[in-house]
Amino acid sequence: KNHLPEDWAKEEVKDFRLHGLSLMHFENGWKFIDCQLERLQGAFSTHPIKLNRASGRFHWEKDQFTIENFTGQMGKTDWLVTASYYSGKDNKQQTRRDKIVLQSSNLDFDELFSYVPKKTETTNTAAHDSVFNIYTVPFPDLEADLRIGNLNYHKYKLTGFAAKLHTTPNHVLEIDTLYTGIAGGQLNLSGKFDGSNPNHIMLYPVMSLKRVNLDQLLFKFDNFGQDYVLSENLHGSVSCKITGFVRMHADMIPMLEESDLKINAEVINGSLNNYAP
Repeated sequence: KNHLPEDWAKEEVKDFRLHGLSLMHFENGWKFIDCQLERLQGAFSTHPIKLNRASGRFHWEKDQFTIENFTGQMGKTDWLVTASYYSGKDNKQQTRRDKIVLQSSNLDFDELFSYVPKKTETTNTAAHDSVFNIYTVPFPDLEADLRIGNLNYHKYKLTGFAAKLHTTPNHVLEIDTLYTGIAGGQLNLSGKFDGSNPNHIMLYPVMSLKRVNLDQLLFKFDNFGQDYVLSENLHGSVSCKITGFVRMHADMIPMLEESDLKINAEVINGSLNNYAP
């Protein structure tokens, strides 16, 4: 089954070029395959970006697949990936834990997935849940170490993004540590996303914000089917700690009416606009 988002599942590559060395070893049958990719490049039919300067080493032996120093660039996005994944059924034969380490100076999610901002300010509940839902695809038992210089995700511009995460087969994403610069301030987060029911995604956060500019943050939430942007009513710089639970739409917009949060906050140079108690 193809688990890629719909716009990538039917993508075609043109001007494809591949150069590398491959070694297959047989000893009483197939033993391993090792591939040194020296150059991979191409253009895409639907997405207006090109794959450039991709290279790295790939090794498959005894159901253990490893990637070493896989580097490349697609549009504005670059990466360096080292990973290990066990595809066998006998866990006793697994030689190392599944893990991925991703380093990137720039990761532009919007360019990779052709994101176009909505022209209207509001989005109904059905639209929030009609997008690609990552919790509908299989999750491995996987550790992830992410270090990204600049991350562009929708209206969020993150800097100095660093996170250590791990996923479980029952669709839980544990956030061990996450740190990033956002909206002129800092965000620290730990906790977990529980998507064991993909139609009832829950976030259990321990989050702290330090001097985050609310006008730059553009934080959106769903309150009884109506979308609101926090900075439409509250302005200033906020420092706070947040705990509790939040129900999330598939597009990661919070549903306040099904959430329970404890918030200790300080707003500096703040003001309330268009707010009636």
